[in-house]
Amino acid sequence: MLFAVYDLPRGPTSAFSNIALLGAVAGLVVAAGLTVTLARAALGTWHASLAAMVAAAGAALVTALTTAADLALGRFGLLALLAVCVAVLVLAYRLHYSRAGTAP
Repeated sequence: MLFAVYDLPRGPTSAFSNIALLGAVAGLVVAAGLTVTLARAALGTWHASLAAMVAAAGAALVTALTTAADLALGRFGLLALLAVCVAVLVLAYRLHYSRAGTAP
């Protein structure tokens, strides 16, 4: 989302800051809500809530890394961070299913 509105004027009262803040909050809420929804049946409510806290912390980390990548390298930094996130997801998927012995 930050990449799409990159050319907007910046500042504490600008539309860019409102969009960036909304994106960060939405990322935290979606990460926690989706984790609770998906994990509740398998883990129970208490463990699903703990997993949601971990997911929200991960979303906060990605938000912080996004800000740093934007400030350091601009659009290239955002694209590089996206590439790293996709690579980590693919690696985690492959590691999980190589150890389980089956693929979905």
